[in-house]
Amino acid sequence: MRSTSVLIVGAGPTGLTLALELSVQNIPFILIDALPTPAPHSRALILHCRSVELLSRHPLVVSTILPLCKQNLGISIYVNKKKAFEMDLKKEGFGALDTEFNGPYFISQNVTESILEKQLVEYGGKLERGVKATSIVQDSEGVTVMTRKVREDSYEEPGEEEIRCKYIVGCDGAHSAVRKSTGLKFEGGAYAQDFLLADVSMKWNYATDRMAMLMGNEFMMCLPLMDGKYRLVLSQPSSKNGVAVEDEPTLQDFRDAFSRLAEGEVKIEDPPIWMSRFKLHHRTVEAYRKDRVFVAGDAAHIHSPAGGQGMNTGIQDAINLGWKLGMVLRNEKPDSFLDAYSIERHRVGINLLKGTDKVFEFMATTNPLYLFMRNTIFPWVAPLAFKSGANRARRYRFVSQLGIRYRHSPIVKTASMYPGPRQGGDRAPDGRLQLPGKGDSTNLYSLLTGPTHHLVLFSGLGKNSLDSEELLETVGTDFPEKNENWLKIHRVTSLMRRQEGDVCDNEGILHERYGFVEQPGYVLIRPDLYIGYIGTMQGLGEWKASLLV
Repeated sequence: MRSTSVLIVGAGPTGLTLALELSVQNIPFILIDALPTPAPHSRALILHCRSVELLSRHPLVVSTILPLCKQNLGISIYVNKKKAFEMDLKKEGFGALDTEFNGPYFISQNVTESILEKQLVEYGGKLERGVKATSIVQDSEGVTVMTRKVREDSYEEPGEEEIRCKYIVGCDGAHSAVRKSTGLKFEGGAYAQDFLLADVSMKWNYATDRMAMLMGNEFMMCLPLMDGKYRLVLSQPSSKNGVAVEDEPTLQDFRDAFSRLAEGEVKIEDPPIWMSRFKLHHRTVEAYRKDRVFVAGDAAHIHSPAGGQGMNTGIQDAINLGWKLGMVLRNEKPDSFLDAYSIERHRVGINLLKGTDKVFEFMATTNPLYLFMRNTIFPWVAPLAFKSGANRARRYRFVSQLGIRYRHSPIVKTASMYPGPRQGGDRAPDGRLQLPGKGDSTNLYSLLTGPTHHLVLFSGLGKNSLDSEELLETVGTDFPEKNENWLKIHRVTSLMRRQEGDVCDNEGILHERYGFVEQPGYVLIRPDLYIGYIGTMQGLGEWKASLLV
């Protein structure tokens, strides 16, 4: 028998990310996956800004991923072969000024997984492939899991190994054995359409730096990858004359669709890189936690590919859970603290399911009336819907997941006298800062390293501003926490208050983003880069009092 603190079942992007989060906290874990070898192909393709921000906390990941990505610079939508609408993500001012990244980024999931695994190895961790969880039984003290080795020919070897863990996290996909062991409901249904998916080398007359959506009596997405390759996604009815369609897709299916939906010659190279037919479901689990068992990623929520939300949501599930598990396993928080994971992420999953359902049903409908309305009205409505800069920003922040927030969470708070634009549970905005010395610049997130909380003190810009020494004196060092390493303190001063050695917000932009123009203030930033507590220096006592609870 082996024992560990956390057993992670499933080594897709969600499971690998959770392993990274536990690694940097030195939390013992075992990561297993039933597949003996990595899957060579994958459906997930898109990395959004928020995921890239959070993964940048691991030094190898983003520096390796971004050079391999195709950055999507816009969206072109065609209806009956005519351009109906176009957005240029570089020129339209989509409200992403408070991040270092401008996605979405297109990269195959299997490449993302390989990079996450390389980072895991750098941390000293490992992935155990070909290990299947066959039995999962929890009690008041932990979870007992029986596992079996699986060979490359899918043969399950005789004999089982027992693993005893304090917590288990199911990152094992839509058919999760971990979720099923809890009896948690996974309610939803199947979409009426099937999808044909293909990765191909292709030449055509359309822009190669943006996603194209082709609509007529059917729907197809064309997503550009590196080196002239494309991901093609074609919707088709799941049945014909009442009989389910099970035929494997062919290149001719896509060539025929292009002839119906696109102008000009489209050259698709034969053979394709890979092709597949798949059915889509929309489901969400009733809770992300059942005592000592947690679910994340596709084990907790599955939805349409609209907006490329699935993999990103799973990655962020893992990051949200990882630091909470660490605090509980270090005895810094009680077990009930882990309830906040389900409270925070369950609402995100539901909202994304609702949003992607609406978009998907609109884009992929086969209803003749809805088709007529979509193809006739959309070219008129789309420019109006995106005309306002505020509307563009709101829609972009939803899709990029920069707009996710946890204001309803019981573990975040906003001080009573704070008048600013942020609240506890909001994403912490990023921004540029001037470093001391030669004047090199950096961004705020680059200071927020390590698996700790960060207390960022702002000097203020007005007459009531404080210098860096006065900020530190005001805060003091009497924090009622057992582990003195739980917190790092950073001071950000205005240009007027800058002294030698200070990190400076020269233009006052970060002060404005956090609402500390008139008064000096503080913001407690969680390890997952969300605001845990925010207020002016006058309300500092409220935050300190909260630490005693």
